[in-house]
Amino acid sequence: MKKRVLFYLFFAVFGSVGAQTPCQHIDDYSLAIMGSSVPSGTGADAGKGYAQLFQKYLENNAVNEWKVTNISIPGNNTTDVMNRWNTDLLPACTRYVYYGLSLGNEGIHEKGQSAFDSWRDNMQTLINRAREAGKIPLIGNNYPRGDFNSTDYNYVKQLNLLIHEWDVPSVNLLGAIDNGSGQWASGYVYDNAHPNTAGHAEMFYAIVPSLMDALAAGKPQPVKKQNSSLVLVKGNTVQRIAFTPENILHSFTLTFSFKTTDIGTLASFVTEGGDTARLILNSNGRLTYKSQVSAGFLNDGNWHTVSLTHYYAQGKTQLYIDGARIARTNPETEKLVPIKFFLNDFDNAPQYVEYRELFFHRSGMCAEEIAALYQGKLLKSSLEIYAPLDVVSEKDVLYNSAQSLNMLDIEENNILNGLDETRFDKNQKFKGMTFYSLLGQKLFHTTDNNFNCSRKLLAGVYVVKIISEQGEVTSKKIVVE
Repeated sequence: MKKRVLFYLFFAVFGSVGAQTPCQHIDDYSLAIMGSSVPSGTGADAGKGYAQLFQKYLENNAVNEWKVTNISIPGNNTTDVMNRWNTDLLPACTRYVYYGLSLGNEGIHEKGQSAFDSWRDNMQTLINRAREAGKIPLIGNNYPRGDFNSTDYNYVKQLNLLIHEWDVPSVNLLGAIDNGSGQWASGYVYDNAHPNTAGHAEMFYAIVPSLMDALAAGKPQPVKKQNSSLVLVKGNTVQRIAFTPENILHSFTLTFSFKTTDIGTLASFVTEGGDTARLILNSNGRLTYKSQVSAGFLNDGNWHTVSLTHYYAQGKTQLYIDGARIARTNPETEKLVPIKFFLNDFDNAPQYVEYRELFFHRSGMCAEEIAALYQGKLLKSSLEIYAPLDVVSEKDVLYNSAQSLNMLDIEENNILNGLDETRFDKNQKFKGMTFYSLLGQKLFHTTDNNFNCSRKLLAGVYVVKIISEQGEVTSKKIVVE
């Protein structure tokens, strides 16, 4: 009798004996997806749920050979997942676990704040439980429902802002499929609780493609880097920063800060159809993206932050300046599929521009998220690129600290883009000259007309900007041997 009582006590506390059998081997490239009906694929054609699409991508395109197990159960909330954690997740013997759970199943529409609190607190418990078991957790943030109202939507956005800053990799699913009111975008609905096949595809595109490989390589969470910037000067050559999104891209948010007193193209991207869209400081110093034009001039020598966010499912692109939304005078609909992005421009670059903190998210962003970025928050859900543009070391200037394997490049055009070296009249009074590295890092300034640069510079190629008293400028490339 005592043995039977002890056995029942063990079962009640620890679950089934089989569930507690230690894994003989845990593959370093193994992932369990543990959630509810949406990650299980409900609403999509067979094999085309967002989690299934991610599984296929990992198995066919990733650097490492990944093994993915989907143990999602329709209807589950955070309490359900906690209750079956020992019996379902531990026997899967995976190194990583992705939690895909919704506020809808938590009862946000009926319970409000208590559902918000339980999802937040239980998810933190699930994250900690994974780490205590030697697993690496990831989470999907909260997404729409067809019956959400404005109160529900505010809870979703509030919780997602918290998730952005948690020390765990996460995916901005809301920004992939939101209609702007917390419901599924039109044409992407299966039923109130689920997106259709096209909607699942949008959610898949929000996952950073190389996220798992970056985690397996030990790449840590990014850390905010301040007080660094990159200067680009147009001379005999002009440079631009370039990057190519990983895999197919639909919804996105491009954010960067700049400072200049000139005009020209600050950023652009090329779509799969061969079109080029541009963010331009026009002749009045106003920043423009198609029909969206800033109210004031921005070439005032002060720092400004630009965010361009595109919701593919909505067919809407929105420009924000310094956290404020710019009116769309012509609310055109566009569904963009960008294939390459640029900071600065070969044909129409400002004469002198300074950039700092380049962000690229694989998801659209709501006004609250854009405001948080402008306020200096590091939002990490679906973050594919975060380049602080740190010029302290030239090898780090283009380093991408986001948890992805994507990289940035500096491209250079050797054509004299409108600068006439002969326009500097040597009879004009010399005022000074400034020396820059080819990456745009300002090295030093001198007013000595007879300055011997070889005494101060190591052997290499540099750009020098010569200024007369009349304000005339000559920019040229020099070689120090």
